[in-house]
Amino acid sequence: MTWLAENPIEMITFPLLVGGVSTCGLWCFGMVWLDHRLLPKSLQMKRPLLTATLLTATLLTATLLTATLLSEIGGKVFYDFVVSLV
Repeated sequence: MTWLAENPIEMITFPLLVGGVSTCGLWCFGMVWLDHRLLPKSLQMKRPLLTATLLTATLLTATLLTATLLSEIGGKVFYDFVVSLV
């Protein structure tokens, strides 16, 4: 269906932002979990990298939750995006 739109970039921008943010946040949490679960102590992330990864995961996940759970704002943005495609 993307080839039927006048501007396919406009059509995929919002889903890519939401999908990218959610995937990256959850991926960061997964990396921390797998790092401590499967790697030997000598290969695990050191404190600065672990802190940066957890901070990034928290910020990305919080951004996603803020955008999607606030139905007044997030829902309106999504609705406006879908309406603009039609």
